[in-house]
Amino acid sequence: MGFTFDHIYHATSSAGTQTGILTGRRLFGLGATVHGISADDPADEILDAIKRIGKKVFDRLGIREPLSRDEILVDDRHVGPGYGIPTAASLEAERLFGEQEGILLDHYYTAKAAAALIQDARSGIFKPTDKVLLWHTGGTISLFK
Repeated sequence: MGFTFDHIYHATSSAGTQTGILTGRRLFGLGATVHGISADDPADEILDAIKRIGKKVFDRLGIREPLSRDEILVDDRHVGPGYGIPTAASLEAERLFGEQEGILLDHYYTAKAAAALIQDARSGIFKPTDKVLLWHTGGTISLFK
């Protein structure tokens, strides 16, 4: 596409998605800040899982320099009462993405990542030129129960 993203937001829980994105970031020399938004667990638990999984992946790929603490951002401020339980912010994100963009989000997983992105945008952390990506990891089945 001729550009890279400055920020990537995604929901995180088991640490697989975040480890994969961070691995790709390292392999391809991308500079995006990866924001893992916890849907359930404390940030320290997810961080430990990313380091553990990342070591195995990096060893297998022959990457000598492990993921550093500075590379791994996990935000657990949007968990709310827990996994599977929406927050007011995730419900708002679900509504905004659906109404404004036609993108369906499940309100207790990906919508929590979208809520974090919206909060950060409202707080002004992005420059006007920043390219921001919400990595939608699914949740479609929960939308149509």
